[in-house]
Amino acid sequence: MVFIFDKITLVVSLILYPFRDLPPLIGIAIISLGTAVFALLVYKNFSNQAAIKLRKKRIFGHFFGIYLFRDDLGSIIRELGRVLTSIFRYLAYVLPPLLIIIVPVLLLCVQMQLRYGHWNLRPGDEVNVSLKLAPEVKILQSKIKLQVPPGLSIQTPPLRIKVRQEVDWRIAVQKFGDHTLTFTVDDTILTKNLMARDRIGRIYPATERGSFFSIIANPGEKTIPDNSPILSARIDYPTRKINLLGLHLHWAIVFLILALLFGLILKKPLRVNL
Repeated sequence: MVFIFDKITLVVSLILYPFRDLPPLIGIAIISLGTAVFALLVYKNFSNQAAIKLRKKRIFGHFFGIYLFRDDLGSIIRELGRVLTSIFRYLAYVLPPLLIIIVPVLLLCVQMQLRYGHWNLRPGDEVNVSLKLAPEVKILQSKIKLQVPPGLSIQTPPLRIKVRQEVDWRIAVQKFGDHTLTFTVDDTILTKNLMARDRIGRIYPATERGSFFSIIANPGEKTIPDNSPILSARIDYPTRKINLLGLHLHWAIVFLILALLFGLILKKPLRVNL
Protein backbone atom coordinates (compact mmCIF):
# COMPACT_ATOMS: atom_id res chain seq x y z
CA MET A 1 0.00 0.00 0.00
CA VAL A 2 2.79 2.44 0.90
CA PHE A 3 4.49 1.60 -2.42
CA ILE A 4 1.33 2.47 -4.38
CA PHE A 5 0.83 5.77 -2.56
CA ASP A 6 4.48 6.69 -3.10
CA LYS A 7 4.11 6.06 -6.85
CA ILE A 8 0.95 8.20 -6.98
CA THR A 9 2.85 10.96 -5.17
CA LEU A 10 5.68 10.73 -7.71
CA VAL A 11 3.31 10.92 -10.70
CA VAL A 12 1.45 13.96 -9.35
CA SER A 13 4.76 15.66 -8.50
CA LEU A 14 5.98 15.15 -12.08
CA ILE A 15 2.72 16.56 -13.51
CA LEU A 16 2.82 19.65 -11.30
CA TYR A 17 6.59 20.22 -11.49
CA PRO A 18 6.42 22.75 -14.36
CA PHE A 19 3.89 24.83 -12.40
CA ARG A 20 5.72 24.95 -9.06
CA ASP A 21 6.71 28.63 -9.47
CA LEU A 22 3.32 29.77 -10.83
CA PRO A 23 0.24 30.87 -8.83
CA PRO A 24 -1.49 27.87 -7.23
CA LEU A 25 -4.64 28.50 -9.29
CA ILE A 26 -2.73 27.38 -12.41
CA GLY A 27 -1.83 23.97 -10.98
CA ILE A 28 -5.32 23.47 -9.58
CA ALA A 29 -6.82 24.33 -12.99
CA ILE A 30 -4.57 21.80 -14.75
CA ILE A 31 -5.54 19.04 -12.31
CA SER A 32 -9.21 20.04 -12.55
CA LEU A 33 -9.08 19.77 -16.35
CA GLY A 34 -7.46 16.33 -16.20
CA THR A 35 -9.99 15.19 -13.59
CA ALA A 36 -12.93 16.36 -15.72
CA VAL A 37 -11.64 14.53 -18.80
CA PHE A 38 -10.98 11.36 -16.78
CA ALA A 39 -14.43 11.46 -15.14
CA LEU A 40 -16.23 12.05 -18.45
CA LEU A 41 -14.40 9.20 -20.20
CA VAL A 42 -15.08 6.78 -17.36
CA TYR A 43 -18.70 7.88 -17.24
CA LYS A 44 -19.05 7.43 -20.99
CA ASN A 45 -17.46 3.98 -21.12
CA PHE A 46 -18.88 2.47 -17.92
CA SER A 47 -22.46 3.68 -18.14
CA ASN A 48 -25.42 2.89 -20.39
CA GLN A 49 -25.53 6.16 -22.28
CA ALA A 50 -28.66 5.30 -24.27
CA ALA A 51 -30.60 4.37 -21.13
CA ILE A 52 -29.43 7.52 -19.33
CA LYS A 53 -30.61 9.67 -22.24
CA LEU A 54 -33.99 7.90 -22.25
CA ARG A 55 -34.44 8.28 -18.46
CA LYS A 56 -33.67 12.00 -18.64
CA LYS A 57 -36.29 12.44 -21.36
CA ARG A 58 -38.84 10.57 -19.27
CA ILE A 59 -38.12 12.67 -16.19
CA PHE A 60 -38.67 15.88 -18.14
CA GLY A 61 -41.73 14.32 -19.77
CA HIS A 62 -43.29 13.56 -16.39
CA PHE A 63 -42.61 17.13 -15.22
CA PHE A 64 -44.35 18.35 -18.36
CA GLY A 65 -47.24 16.02 -17.51
CA ILE A 66 -47.53 17.67 -14.09
CA TYR A 67 -47.81 21.02 -15.85
CA LEU A 68 -50.47 19.72 -18.28
CA PHE A 69 -52.57 18.14 -15.49
CA ARG A 70 -51.97 20.91 -12.96
CA ASP A 71 -55.73 21.12 -12.26
CA ASP A 72 -56.10 17.38 -11.56
CA LEU A 73 -54.67 16.42 -8.15
CA GLY A 74 -54.82 12.67 -8.88
CA SER A 75 -52.88 13.08 -12.14
CA ILE A 76 -50.29 15.29 -10.41
CA ILE A 77 -49.69 12.63 -7.73
CA ARG A 78 -49.35 9.89 -10.37
CA GLU A 79 -46.88 11.97 -12.37
CA LEU A 80 -44.84 12.76 -9.24
CA GLY A 81 -44.63 9.01 -8.54
CA ARG A 82 -43.40 8.44 -12.09
CA VAL A 83 -40.86 11.23 -11.68
CA LEU A 84 -39.44 9.58 -8.54
CA THR A 85 -39.38 6.16 -10.21
CA SER A 86 -37.54 7.56 -13.22
CA ILE A 87 -35.04 9.36 -10.99
CA PHE A 88 -34.23 6.17 -9.06
CA ARG A 89 -33.79 4.28 -12.34
CA TYR A 90 -31.60 7.10 -13.63
CA LEU A 91 -29.43 6.90 -10.49
CA ALA A 92 -29.09 3.14 -10.99
CA TYR A 93 -27.33 3.87 -14.28
CA VAL A 94 -25.31 6.77 -12.90
CA LEU A 95 -23.91 5.30 -9.67
CA PRO A 96 -21.65 2.49 -11.06
CA PRO A 97 -19.34 4.86 -13.01
CA LEU A 98 -19.35 7.30 -10.09
CA LEU A 99 -18.09 4.55 -7.78
CA ILE A 100 -15.24 3.93 -10.22
CA ILE A 101 -14.41 7.64 -10.36
CA ILE A 102 -14.55 8.42 -6.64
CA VAL A 103 -11.56 6.36 -5.43
CA PRO A 104 -8.88 7.86 -7.73
CA VAL A 105 -10.35 11.35 -7.24
CA LEU A 106 -10.14 10.99 -3.44
CA LEU A 107 -6.51 9.86 -3.71
CA LEU A 108 -5.84 12.84 -5.95
CA CYS A 109 -7.45 15.17 -3.40
CA VAL A 110 -4.99 13.92 -0.77
CA GLN A 111 -2.14 14.91 -3.09
CA MET A 112 -3.72 18.32 -3.70
CA GLN A 113 -4.07 18.92 0.04
CA LEU A 114 -0.35 18.33 0.51
CA ARG A 115 0.49 20.98 -2.09
CA TYR A 116 -2.28 23.56 -1.79
CA GLY A 117 -3.68 23.10 1.71
CA HIS A 118 -1.11 25.31 3.47
CA TRP A 119 0.99 28.37 2.83
CA ASN A 120 4.75 28.03 2.60
CA LEU A 121 6.74 29.45 5.47
CA ARG A 122 9.07 32.34 4.67
CA PRO A 123 11.82 34.23 6.49
CA GLY A 124 10.22 36.39 9.17
CA ASP A 125 7.36 33.94 9.83
CA GLU A 126 6.74 32.37 13.23
CA VAL A 127 4.95 29.06 13.72
CA ASN A 128 3.86 26.81 16.57
CA VAL A 129 5.42 23.36 16.82
CA SER A 130 3.88 20.72 19.06
CA LEU A 131 4.74 17.25 20.28
CA LYS A 132 2.00 14.83 21.39
CA LEU A 133 3.13 12.20 23.88
CA ALA A 134 1.75 8.80 24.84
CA PRO A 135 -0.39 8.66 28.00
CA GLU A 136 2.22 6.73 29.97
CA VAL A 137 4.88 9.42 29.52
CA LYS A 138 5.42 11.56 32.62
CA ILE A 139 5.40 14.84 30.78
CA LEU A 140 6.50 17.00 33.73
CA GLN A 141 9.43 14.77 34.71
CA SER A 142 10.69 13.60 31.30
CA LYS A 143 13.67 15.19 29.56
CA ILE A 144 12.10 16.87 26.51
CA LYS A 145 14.15 18.98 24.14
CA LEU A 146 13.90 20.53 20.68
CA GLN A 147 16.96 21.33 18.58
CA VAL A 148 16.82 23.46 15.43
CA PRO A 149 19.44 24.08 12.73
CA PRO A 150 20.80 27.47 11.60
CA GLY A 151 18.02 29.27 9.77
CA LEU A 152 15.53 28.66 12.58
CA SER A 153 15.36 29.92 16.13
CA ILE A 154 13.30 28.87 19.16
CA GLN A 155 11.35 31.84 20.51
CA THR A 156 9.81 30.29 23.64
CA PRO A 157 10.75 27.66 26.22
CA PRO A 158 8.82 24.39 26.00
CA LEU A 159 5.24 24.73 27.24
CA ARG A 160 4.21 21.41 28.84
CA ILE A 161 0.44 20.87 28.90
CA LYS A 162 -0.15 17.86 31.13
CA VAL A 163 -3.90 17.52 30.52
CA ARG A 164 -3.25 17.17 26.77
CA GLN A 165 0.08 15.33 26.99
CA GLU A 166 1.49 17.99 24.69
CA VAL A 167 4.61 20.13 24.52
CA ASP A 168 4.60 23.35 22.45
CA TRP A 169 7.30 25.66 21.09
CA ARG A 170 7.28 28.83 18.99
CA ILE A 171 9.73 28.76 16.08
CA ALA A 172 10.93 31.69 13.96
CA VAL A 173 12.05 31.19 10.36
CA GLN A 174 15.17 33.15 9.43
CA LYS A 175 15.98 31.79 5.96
CA PHE A 176 14.62 29.55 3.22
CA GLY A 177 15.44 25.85 3.29
CA ASP A 178 14.28 22.38 4.27
CA HIS A 179 15.12 22.51 7.97
CA THR A 180 15.27 19.48 10.27
CA LEU A 181 13.72 19.70 13.73
CA THR A 182 15.13 17.21 16.25
CA PHE A 183 12.88 16.24 19.17
CA THR A 184 14.25 14.31 22.15
CA VAL A 185 12.04 12.63 24.75
CA ASP A 186 14.29 10.92 27.29
CA ASP A 187 16.20 8.43 25.08
CA THR A 188 13.92 8.69 22.03
CA ILE A 189 14.81 10.93 19.10
CA LEU A 190 12.41 12.02 16.33
CA THR A 191 13.26 14.26 13.39
CA LYS A 192 10.79 16.23 11.29
CA ASN A 193 11.30 18.55 8.33
CA LEU A 194 10.12 22.14 8.44
CA MET A 195 9.75 23.52 4.91
CA ALA A 196 10.48 27.19 4.20
CA ARG A 197 10.15 27.62 0.44
CA ASP A 198 9.34 30.22 -2.20
CA ARG A 199 7.65 27.67 -4.49
CA ILE A 200 4.81 25.14 -4.29
CA GLY A 201 5.73 21.72 -2.91
CA ARG A 202 4.50 19.01 -0.58
CA ILE A 203 3.91 20.17 3.00
CA TYR A 204 3.39 17.67 5.82
CA PRO A 205 2.02 19.43 8.91
CA ALA A 206 1.96 16.23 11.00
CA THR A 207 4.16 13.19 11.48
CA GLU A 208 2.20 10.41 13.20
CA ARG A 209 2.19 6.74 14.04
CA GLY A 210 1.63 4.48 11.06
CA SER A 211 -2.13 4.01 11.11
CA PHE A 212 -4.10 3.29 7.96
CA PHE A 213 -5.50 6.82 7.94
CA SER A 214 -2.12 8.53 8.48
CA ILE A 215 -0.55 6.56 5.61
CA ILE A 216 -3.38 7.61 3.27
CA ALA A 217 -3.44 11.24 4.45
CA ASN A 218 0.37 11.73 4.39
CA PRO A 219 1.76 9.71 1.46
CA GLY A 220 5.52 10.04 1.29
CA GLU A 221 5.91 11.06 4.94
CA LYS A 222 7.69 8.81 7.42
CA THR A 223 5.72 7.37 10.32
CA ILE A 224 6.49 7.05 14.03
CA PRO A 225 7.06 3.50 15.41
CA ASP A 226 4.24 2.12 17.54
CA ASN A 227 6.52 1.65 20.55
CA SER A 228 7.65 5.27 20.57
CA PRO A 229 6.62 7.53 23.48
CA ILE A 230 5.80 10.15 20.82
CA LEU A 231 2.37 9.98 19.20
CA SER A 232 2.78 12.85 16.77
CA ALA A 233 4.79 15.95 15.88
CA ARG A 234 2.97 18.86 14.26
CA ILE A 235 3.90 22.15 12.62
CA ASP A 236 1.02 24.63 12.40
CA TYR A 237 1.50 25.82 8.83
CA PRO A 238 -1.06 28.53 7.96
CA THR A 239 -4.08 27.40 5.92
CA ARG A 240 -3.96 28.53 2.31
CA LYS A 241 -6.85 30.26 0.54
CA ILE A 242 -7.03 30.45 -3.27
CA ASN A 243 -8.02 33.69 -4.97
CA LEU A 244 -10.75 32.97 -7.54
CA LEU A 245 -12.35 36.08 -9.05
CA GLY A 246 -11.70 38.03 -5.86
CA LEU A 247 -13.04 35.32 -3.56
CA HIS A 248 -10.61 33.63 -1.17
CA LEU A 249 -11.68 29.98 -1.14
CA HIS A 250 -10.35 26.64 0.07
CA TRP A 251 -8.55 24.83 -2.74
CA ALA A 252 -11.13 21.98 -2.69
CA ILE A 253 -13.97 24.40 -3.50
CA VAL A 254 -11.93 25.93 -6.35
CA PHE A 255 -11.06 22.44 -7.62
CA LEU A 256 -14.72 21.38 -7.57
CA ILE A 257 -15.91 24.54 -9.34
CA LEU A 258 -13.30 24.25 -12.09
CA ALA A 259 -13.80 20.50 -12.54
CA LEU A 260 -17.57 20.98 -12.92
CA LEU A 261 -17.04 23.87 -15.32
CA PHE A 262 -14.61 21.88 -17.47
CA GLY A 263 -16.99 18.92 -17.36
CA LEU A 264 -19.89 21.02 -18.65
CA ILE A 265 -17.71 22.49 -21.40
CA LEU A 266 -16.27 19.15 -22.54
CA LYS A 267 -19.30 16.87 -22.26
CA LYS A 268 -20.56 17.80 -25.73
CA PRO A 269 -17.20 17.45 -27.56
CA LEU A 270 -16.67 14.08 -25.81
CA ARG A 271 -20.29 13.06 -26.52
CA VAL A 272 -21.20 12.23 -22.95
CA ASN A 273 -24.77 12.11 -21.61
CA LEU A 274 -24.79 13.11 -17.95
